Amino acid sequence: MKSKVYKKLLSSIIFFLSSVIVFSQSYKISGKIMDETSREPLAFVNIVANNGQAGVTSSIEGYFSIQSNTPIDSLRFSYVGYLPKTIYKNELTNKLSVLLTKQNIELQEVVILPTENPAHRIIDKTIANKDVNNPFKNSSFSYVSYNKMIFTSDVVTDTTAIRIAADTTLTDSLNKSFKEVYRFFDEQHIFLMESVNQRIFKAPSSNYEKVIASKVSGFKDPFFTLLITQIQGISFYDDMFIILDKKYVNPISSGSTSRYFFLMQDTLYPNPNTKDTVFVISYRPRRNTNFDGLEGLLYINTNGYAIQNVTAYPTRDEGGISINIQQQYELIDKKKWFPVQLNTELSFKNIKIDNNFSIIAKGWTYLKDIELDKELKRRDFGKTEIDLDVVSEKQSNEILEKYRPQALNEKEQKTYQVIDSIGKIENIDRTVNILKALSSGYFPVSIFDIAIDKIIWYNRYEGFRFGAGFRTNRRLLKNASIGAYYGYSLRNKYSNYGFNTEIYLSRKHDLKINLDYHFDIAENGRHKLYFLQNALLASDVFRKFYVTRYNHIRTEAFAISGKPTKYTSLKVGFARNTVFPGFDYQNINSDDLYNKDNPAITSEAKIALRYAPNEKIINDDNFKFLVNNDFPILIVQYSHSFDNLLNSNYQYNKLDLYFTKSHTSKYYGKSNVILKAGFIDRDLPLWGLYAFTSNLNKEYIYSSNSFSTMPFNKYYSSSSVELFFQHNFGKLIYRGKKFQPEFMLHQNIAFGWSNEKQYFQNQNITVPEKGYFESGISINNLLNLKFYSFGIGAFYHYGPYSSSDFYSNIALKWGISFPF
Repeated sequence: MKSKVYKKLLSSIIFFLSSVIVFSQSYKISGKIMDETSREPLAFVNIVANNGQAGVTSSIEGYFSIQSNTPIDSLRFSYVGYLPKTIYKNELTNKLSVLLTKQNIELQEVVILPTENPAHRIIDKTIANKDVNNPFKNSSFSYVSYNKMIFTSDVVTDTTAIRIAADTTLTDSLNKSFKEVYRFFDEQHIFLMESVNQRIFKAPSSNYEKVIASKVSGFKDPFFTLLITQIQGISFYDDMFIILDKKYVNPISSGSTSRYFFLMQDTLYPNPNTKDTVFVISYRPRRNTNFDGLEGLLYINTNGYAIQNVTAYPTRDEGGISINIQQQYELIDKKKWFPVQLNTELSFKNIKIDNNFSIIAKGWTYLKDIELDKELKRRDFGKTEIDLDVVSEKQSNEILEKYRPQALNEKEQKTYQVIDSIGKIENIDRTVNILKALSSGYFPVSIFDIAIDKIIWYNRYEGFRFGAGFRTNRRLLKNASIGAYYGYSLRNKYSNYGFNTEIYLSRKHDLKINLDYHFDIAENGRHKLYFLQNALLASDVFRKFYVTRYNHIRTEAFAISGKPTKYTSLKVGFARNTVFPGFDYQNINSDDLYNKDNPAITSEAKIALRYAPNEKIINDDNFKFLVNNDFPILIVQYSHSFDNLLNSNYQYNKLDLYFTKSHTSKYYGKSNVILKAGFIDRDLPLWGLYAFTSNLNKEYIYSSNSFSTMPFNKYYSSSSVELFFQHNFGKLIYRGKKFQPEFMLHQNIAFGWSNEKQYFQNQNITVPEKGYFESGISINNLLNLKFYSFGIGAFYHYGPYSSSDFYSNIALKWGISFPF
């Protein structure tokens, strides 16, 4: 009896469990979606089962997984720019490979009357919610990113190349070369690099990123891995979105509906249990508009009207590089959207392999361990924007292994093996070190860096100057550098020389001591600020050719500098200067004579502060460089010369100020302003006054941030203000297919004052108390030769110091521009 009861009970339980299993059974199909021709994965494709509404989208790498409580009889795939495709039950497998065919139909602008474009309502709501969804509007965030980039060729995706490579009957030399190229890229890539970065951010602008693991094929120096995350930003919400250091107007920005054409492409229902909807909207600049814009797709989720996915590429390929980016966002902790993956593809069209195929680069960034609104303290942030944390090769490999989403495939492993062996033979790291040193004006040779600018130079005062200079590098001393130089001027037969020692007390805080001794020339009336260092190809380099008045100065100096905060630099120093005037003059009022036989001696103490908020510096151990330069820079320097100290015969107080700021507007180009001001509490000889930045020369050569109509050696003062403003419209005024000139407006103003009227014999000097004014227009990029370009301009001087002769106030100019 009991056994029958147990059997019935057991049968009931089995039946119940079977019913539960049957009713809760889930049908699942997974796969990958690719372009039929290139076999490249397609991100954000819409997949719907059984002609229903609810569906999924493919991942940024083309993968998808769809589940259903009922058997899946069909899957429909739809994607903007591709023909829709439906796969039925008899073709469905659990690991489906789907190929979509491109639809060569250009989107046409449509005017929807009388109702509003339905896409505009979605875009307007997305713009209204920018501050809520922008990752940088969180109080803080942190994450760990795994980054990978490969450099390869499009030969392996070219259908012609595939056909020729497979055809065994083609044996001529051309096809043989073709096959060798294909075989190489079918087996390995040119270049591969990986990194793992830790990043923290605290509102409003505290940011710090550290590379904790890296690996680069062929290189021991992990420098290149610093650049992987700099190609695109993690937020597609800023008004100007930066790709490869170039700014583009974001379609998600105020006023974008009047400049961009938006078209609703699809409506997705990703989750049947919620009311969320995803609108797929294509965008591109409107016809007959001229601005730096983007094209692509926006996937807007009605949960917060946030970006869920985005694809973008510049409307115009410039510089021979085609760029395509993708971003994918997820809802973190069911509260806020945050990016989880970024993809980048670059095609270098001007670099061809076998005269047929382009080099391409593909990058992937995966964001993991995302934490929002976590508590962060000031000490958590470094002194630079990005730091390279040097770890052992073993530790790097362990960290990379931990964060790789997928293990390296056979092709990637072979790339590391082959390129690493070539790197050892060819010593590729040395080439990288040379390039880094060259960017700072030096060429490395063993334990020394050779100063390039000391080899040869020219100006009207010295004529040609030949010499040599060096400094020791870190291969000799880790925390110190010793340098020296010598130069001989052919015209005035003078020797110039100097010695310098730099000792680092703390590289983390950039704390160092400088000891300097030199005998050299300095432009009369031009006073150097501690933190203004001229680059090898500085924008005002051509002006220096025409300077005729220099003083010879012997300097013994000491200084200590450091970074008390991330964006602040401080330098304190003392210098004894012996000034030998390079030309003879006399003060008529006092009969004082100034020449080489009557040197002036100053014992000068200085303190300078440099403040550059949001300055972005990448630190690669001993090498630092700026990533962006639109931040404001303020330099304030105070100097005091002591009378009778170390034979000093001058006492004065001097205050100098330097300010610069750039701003890029969405539709009108880029503006830049430089303000320089100085004050001395008493009148000094000409060597101690302020000489204005003149640049009127007979060769008509233009030099930026100078007065093109102002003659040399005429305008001096004991207090001065100089303002240089320029606005570059770029290619916004005219943009042809090949001819793309850049129009620029200039406005320069100067004022000067003198404590006492000084009159120097044989010197026609003017103090511009009423103001010196000039305006100009220049057209750059008239002839573009890739590494440099030519332009022309015209400037007009007006105001109280202008000539009554109209044509005497005009200065025509020509100039050279460099892309770096």
